[in-house]
Amino acid sequence: MYGYTEFFIKVNEMNRQYINFSLNACCICTTSKVVWFVHWGMPALFKYNFEREKIILVREIPNVSYGKAGSGFKTIIEINDKLFLIPCRADNIVVYDIKQDKFTEIELKSPAEVMFSKGFLINGKIYCIPYLYDWIVSVDIDTYDIEYLINWKSELNIIGDGLNIDAASIAKETIFCIIPMTNVLIKFNYISKKIELARINGLSNIISICCIDQKVYVYDNDSMEICILDSQLKNVEFKRKINVKNVDLHSVLNTYIVIDCIHESKQFYYDKNLNYVRESIHNCTEKKYMKSFYSVSCWSDYNAHNNLQCVLYEDDELQVFNKNASKSYNIRITENEAVCIRKELAKELSFYENPLMNLNDWIKQLI
Repeated sequence: MYGYTEFFIKVNEMNRQYINFSLNACCICTTSKVVWFVHWGMPALFKYNFEREKIILVREIPNVSYGKAGSGFKTIIEINDKLFLIPCRADNIVVYDIKQDKFTEIELKSPAEVMFSKGFLINGKIYCIPYLYDWIVSVDIDTYDIEYLINWKSELNIIGDGLNIDAASIAKETIFCIIPMTNVLIKFNYISKKIELARINGLSNIISICCIDQKVYVYDNDSMEICILDSQLKNVEFKRKINVKNVDLHSVLNTYIVIDCIHESKQFYYDKNLNYVRESIHNCTEKKYMKSFYSVSCWSDYNAHNNLQCVLYEDDELQVFNKNASKSYNIRITENEAVCIRKELAKELSFYENPLMNLNDWIKQLI
């Protein structure tokens, strides 16, 4: 048992650790005024205000259990003063009305353990690309009407319980998806609603994909090469050896390709022709709580309206890109925000060992 002095020190140490709360995100988007993101480790919506340079807990996301919070959502889309949260481990699409400060759920039939890998806003509809879910789905941003467009496994005659779509990107009228540990791409034309397969000669384990100017780039994890595919999506037109296993690909401002390592906090930048530009390192050297198991960063999609794109790194540095430059912000949870988090998520957090609730906080929840 601790003596009084030892106990006092332990409680104060715990209080000091509140600010070492990780802000790893599972999805993120940016506007000219704020960055919105959902936390990786708990069902909570946050925003970062550029003018105030302050991180703010907006609200607990309802009906998403703490146990499902790890990668609860895959994409966040801001449109017409609303945020559309596309589920990954959560079950349903969630809409947050910014002006009314109100959440609405759009229920989906027969949810899977892991729902979607990506969402794309196109002409007033959000197209949701499955991870394990059976259907490619669209949701109308005004009416919230759901369309179940294609049962992708049935349509493509794909057999196998373990097969999933792990990444997707868009070029012109086509959404391109990958089935990891294969050389297979899925092409979904959102105009015609037709879907087909393409097999890439010479590749064996495509794990990520992105597009710039109608060119399709993929990463083969076996050869550790980034590849530009030809227009027929049958052969590799050009490739570059990277010598890194397990990466995500992202296009930055439709100008650069970034190769973001999943298990180490390092990013490699290349131009459209795969000429090396630079690299960055964002190692998290502090002990942080509620941190993702992975070192990979969380990237927003390019916001063409504002010419903005952002990334939240493992070390909680937020970088915002525009066409002319980029700016970085070191963001942290303050003690005041830690208090808000404890109040907002007290019911969930009280059942888990965590640094956001000290002994006094926990006892209050039991009374």
